[in-house]
Amino acid sequence: MKKENHQLLLLLIMMYSGSHFAWSQERTFLKNDISVGYGIGTSNEILDLAEDTFSSLFTLGNYRVDRDYTGGFFLSYKRQVSKRIKVGGSFVYEYSSGTTFRKEDNTFKETGEVSANNYTIAAEGNYLYLNHTKFQLYSGIGAGVSFAKEKYSPNEPSSGSDDDSLSHFNFHLNAIGLRYGNKLGVFAEAGFGYKGIINMGASYRF
Repeated sequence: MKKENHQLLLLLIMMYSGSHFAWSQERTFLKNDISVGYGIGTSNEILDLAEDTFSSLFTLGNYRVDRDYTGGFFLSYKRQVSKRIKVGGSFVYEYSSGTTFRKEDNTFKETGEVSANNYTIAAEGNYLYLNHTKFQLYSGIGAGVSFAKEKYSPNEPSSGSDDDSLSHFNFHLNAIGLRYGNKLGVFAEAGFGYKGIINMGASYRF
């Protein structure tokens, strides 16, 4: 009877050790995270809105721009350097197009078309509040540079088109984010910056 108890105890120890080793190995090697996502309400959109509002006020309401945005598409990579910290970076792309108007005789008339390709490259870091195998809860911050290639095409060909290249500092504050899934998972985040007020997507850990 004592021998059987010893064998049972040994079997339990081996099962625990094996499962603990597998868990440790998984936690050790799933350090890399590649994600793709989409966000709305980006800082580039808000910056354009502020500039357009200022232009309208500066011209006493005689100038207006109506813009449409694709939203921000991004590719990110992060590496877990400790139990709570991830570091990496992101590339974000967003396209916008719109129509410019000028007020003449109390009527707004179209004066041209404007478009812009926006690119953002940024370094990022996340802090994990919860870091389970299939669920993570975290916040994060990022900072980098946005580049914009803008084009203005007036309705009157004699005016000629105008191309411009701009760059400015940009950031992203991820107030709260969650991820569900082991190797392949989905995530959603809420915050403010170049990824949008709300963004979501899929990620793969290895």
